Amino acid sequence: MASCTIVSSEDFASSLVKFRVPFRGDKKNEDCLSRIILVIDRSGSMAGGPWKQVQAAVQAIDEMNQKLSRDPNLEPIVITYNNTVSITDLASIAKTQADGSTDFVKVFQQVQKTVKEIGVDKRIVIMFMTDGCDSCNSPNAIIDAQTKLQMFFKKSNLNCVVHVIGYSKDHDLNMMNTLKSLGTTEGVYRYAEGSKGLDEKFRELFEFADLTVEFSITLPNVKQPIKITGEMVDSDHIESECWLSLSENIKQPIEIAIGNNTYSVVPMLTEPDTMFILKSLSKRTSDVKTQKQLDQIQSELQQVKMFGSGVGGTKADRQLAMELRGELQTRLDALHSIMADIARGTLNQTAALAKMNDLRYADKFSKSSRQRRMDQRAIRNQANLQLIDIKLKELKLNEETAFTNVDLTTFTCCLTLNTCRDMMMDSEDDVMGVGLVVERQEHVVDAPTLISVKNVSVTILSRSACDDAIKMKLNIADAARVHGGFIPSKSAAPTTSTSRTRNQADNNQSEFTRGVAAEPINTFLPLYICDAHFERVQIMLEPILGYLFTLDITGYKSDQLLGLFSILGQIMNASPRNGSEREEMILYEFKRLCHAFLPRTLEYLGEENDVLKKFMAGPTGRSKAHIQNLMTLFGYIHALGIETIDESLRYAIVEELYRRHFSYIYHGTSENVISEHVQTLLYGKDDDDDKHENNETKTEVDELCYVKSKNDKTNDGHFAQHARAVLKKNEINHKIPTEKIDIQYEIPERQINTMNNKIRSKMVELLSGFSIKPVQHVLDRLGIRMMDISNEHECILLRSMLVQCLRFYSNESINGAVLNKTFFNVRTDHEHVLTVAHEEFDANRQNLTTNKIEQIRVLELARRAVLTSDIGVYLGRMIVYAPTRGGKIFDTILSLLLDRSQKQVPLLAEKISIIFTGRYKEHRDAEKEFDVLSSGLAWFPDRSIINRVREALGEDQWNDLDQLMRGRTCGHVYRISDIPNRHGYHDSHPNPNLTVQWAS
Repeated sequence: MASCTIVSSEDFASSLVKFRVPFRGDKKNEDCLSRIILVIDRSGSMAGGPWKQVQAAVQAIDEMNQKLSRDPNLEPIVITYNNTVSITDLASIAKTQADGSTDFVKVFQQVQKTVKEIGVDKRIVIMFMTDGCDSCNSPNAIIDAQTKLQMFFKKSNLNCVVHVIGYSKDHDLNMMNTLKSLGTTEGVYRYAEGSKGLDEKFRELFEFADLTVEFSITLPNVKQPIKITGEMVDSDHIESECWLSLSENIKQPIEIAIGNNTYSVVPMLTEPDTMFILKSLSKRTSDVKTQKQLDQIQSELQQVKMFGSGVGGTKADRQLAMELRGELQTRLDALHSIMADIARGTLNQTAALAKMNDLRYADKFSKSSRQRRMDQRAIRNQANLQLIDIKLKELKLNEETAFTNVDLTTFTCCLTLNTCRDMMMDSEDDVMGVGLVVERQEHVVDAPTLISVKNVSVTILSRSACDDAIKMKLNIADAARVHGGFIPSKSAAPTTSTSRTRNQADNNQSEFTRGVAAEPINTFLPLYICDAHFERVQIMLEPILGYLFTLDITGYKSDQLLGLFSILGQIMNASPRNGSEREEMILYEFKRLCHAFLPRTLEYLGEENDVLKKFMAGPTGRSKAHIQNLMTLFGYIHALGIETIDESLRYAIVEELYRRHFSYIYHGTSENVISEHVQTLLYGKDDDDDKHENNETKTEVDELCYVKSKNDKTNDGHFAQHARAVLKKNEINHKIPTEKIDIQYEIPERQINTMNNKIRSKMVELLSGFSIKPVQHVLDRLGIRMMDISNEHECILLRSMLVQCLRFYSNESINGAVLNKTFFNVRTDHEHVLTVAHEEFDANRQNLTTNKIEQIRVLELARRAVLTSDIGVYLGRMIVYAPTRGGKIFDTILSLLLDRSQKQVPLLAEKISIIFTGRYKEHRDAEKEFDVLSSGLAWFPDRSIINRVREALGEDQWNDLDQLMRGRTCGHVYRISDIPNRHGYHDSHPNPNLTVQWAS
């Protein structure tokens, strides 16, 4: 049944009209479905990254298209062009090269010819993508070709729309705007600034075009029908929202025509709510042209009430409103950024207008790309779900032989007390399995191997009993408390990192029932049990996996097969080898299930992408791009039934565990740190001096010995004078003192040293943060040992392994190693690993020398500030080198101040007080307080630094500092002019949500 809702307000000229109309995308309504023509620029300017992005997008479209099992008449038509034009198919784009010039006239002629062949009774959607300008024709020739194409559309009475993707900041914006207006309905314009976002824009636009259906409405007393574009939201309906100028409240029926069907609907009038206000602001955002208009919308958005008794609506409605508000704020932030770039002159006019045009259509893509793909899956899988009942009915069950080797006492549902045989005899669509507790981050929808198994139950359940338990629990609990829902995606540490933060046990853990040992259960996992049972599981696999990974039975995707192996690996790791009989039985039955699905998995992956073979072939198959969770590999190995792990596989697994550990702990770390670790592993040598105490102090003294220019009172006096000029005389433009530090340092040529205690100590240090405990059980089950540093042979191999893991710890570096062929098999080429690292280091000695000199310079500048006994000199140096408490010099100053192994620091309490308060008093009773750092804002460091300060100062001086900090606040630093920012806040009126008060 069709429906129509109208929301109107006296404050708005237009009314928001919502339609929901019955529609099925079957043969009967074929003419309403879109026939898509992809027009893709393959000229030379698209070569490289942009063309790879296009190929990736087209490949994704092709995969989606194949799984939809379309009628051949609805297959997308692909036109590629440079100075020539050709018609091809989606699969052929992968083999096509980008070269040549750009001829728009020829492609316009080909589009016209192709549309003629399709016929006028179809709805045609043209997606036009280009990165530049015509390089073959005059402007007049291009305009003439455009006009001819537009006239052809009009004369042919076609239902046609042209969507456009403009790529690069120099594309012809006027032409893009003209193109999207060529059809009978204005199309959508999308802009991709760089090649990185090109594939996403392409896929989004295709998915949007593929789901849209056009229908017409006729308003009372209005003869001319209005065309509306709707979107398929499920297999039976389309929905649409539009803004219409209505002269009065409509109480008479609205006529809706879609395909051969017509509906007469009396609209329902509703009062404006928060969603209406947000959508009206979103509509106005599309027409923003000035900063004043933008600020006005931002101000009104700030006034929108999101919570409280007056807001109304259900919890789901409020959640939807919050999401819409977030999307709108994101668009406003993007517009603020564009306006700022225009003001700075960093954005040319074409790029600025293109970005603003792209944002204008952002609301058409308000659903996240992930949600849109889920909707696509639902539509694609709907037909398969309807076939399941037929397939289940065709199964033949021989009760006498099917359960011959099955212990029916074991396989009895603890909720219904039905054995597996009883269940299969009573129901055609029920299966048996085990309960789990899983945690799903949002990205599990697209990366199912990242699902996290928190607890493995020992309880056998039937799927129908689980469904009944869920329905009952939903009556008394929130859905997320029943099945766990999705938690926001976050960057996770590898399980082997001891620095990994572990969540505390949640007393309110999600569950729909409890098992025989009172363990919580929020997920059902099928088991093999017997051949007859597996046949049933195999038919029902898609809805089972769809729900397991996406909480939607229509959310199945083939990569979820790999998710099964990830779960198998985690079940192996959940209990020690030779655990309880019941645990081993459940693991065995699930292993049998995964083994049975190996052929189907290999069919999905292709022989060349076999998980184990590709992992052993080289670093490409070991990276996270190919295998995101190593538990997938462990489960895959176990499912294959491999009894003995050979040394090559063992070394490859151990090396990848170390490499992923380093990838986590060194993410964002300076390359200098990595370089120093590698240098020690290559060139470290035993030194008698290392036996002395205070090695760190010795290292610092060693570094400072390279400083040849010494500090003097005259130099210090310049900084003291600068502090007086800035603080007392307010001389803003006072000349900033400078000092030249002469450092004579050079890294000499060195040879690779043989294994020694220095290198062993570095290896132990590097692996001190690595813990085997989180993966101990799964490695024990597979018979995989970590490297033994006490074994001389393994110690030598481990050295090369760590060098290689450090050099290629990031995804970017390992991809470079694959291209340059500098990643080696440690087992056979361990010496070569060290040699190549040495050669690279030797070639890069000059850069490393420069970095080391800068490091020594920073240390010397920090030392001069810390060791001065004149507070004026300290103030001057802090104003010059650390005015905002940021940067390497400030970090080094703080480190030296808090280093208790150093000699006594003069005026330690006063210097730390200035850092914490940001201010300075000439004496305790002085009335005037000078702003020194961060405009006098207090500094609230993290707890670890506070503890170190407390130790360095001692209890009495710490109490004095604590007393001084009480009542002080820390907050956002606003612009010096005190002009309000776009949220209305400034130094005189700071945002209270960004202000924190001191609490020791």
